[in-house]
Amino acid sequence: MKCYRKILRIPWCDRVTNEEVLERVNIQNCQLMNNIRKLKLTYFGHVNHNTLEKLWKEWSRARGAEDVQKDDGVKMSLNG
Repeated sequence: MKCYRKILRIPWCDRVTNEEVLERVNIQNCQLMNNIRKLKLTYFGHVNHNTLEKLWKEWSRARGAEDVQKDDGVKMSLNG
């Protein structure tokens, strides 16, 4: 429930019941995905701005998993 409140940007001081939050999530499911995509791209811009001179480094990965680059998540967000 806490993550839904954070994504919908509901302040902790607002008295919104859990039922109301769930109703907003169901109503705004498409908008929620758009917000997530927007936040991802905003974060990418922040990271990209701070690492222009640096080379891309691989994220830590689980043993035996494929190599994951930082820009792979951005490519997936842009493709749909």
